[in-house]
Amino acid sequence: TLAIPEVHYAGPTPEGSREGNSFIVMDHLNFGARGDQAEFGRLLAMMHKATPAVAEAQAGKFGFTVDNTCGDTPQPNGWMDDWVQFFTERRIKHQCRLARDAQLSELGDLICEKMPEWFEPCGVSTP
Repeated sequence: TLAIPEVHYAGPTPEGSREGNSFIVMDHLNFGARGDQAEFGRLLAMMHKATPAVAEAQAGKFGFTVDNTCGDTPQPNGWMDDWVQFFTERRIKHQCRLARDAQLSELGDLICEKMPEWFEPCGVSTP
């Protein structure tokens, strides 16, 4: 079986904390034992094959209903029709803009220009 931790609370940090932060409280999972990695992979794949609950995802879009954070970094999740476009715009280019480094942004743009070519052999992605 795949243990899915119960979410006890998810929401904004208490008043007086830094603006825009949030946190989640979930059941503790003991990750001490390695377990059966192949079984974990099969169960994880099954979970990701579930029918999405959100209309945009059901329509084949990539993103999420709300923006979130990765650590302390804001992460935009607006819906897009194409996974490569979502990854380049909402992840790579966003991170480069946050860095406020012209050279890094130029390099990021070069990488993002190549992304469609690199992922073309993978075929069409569906959420």
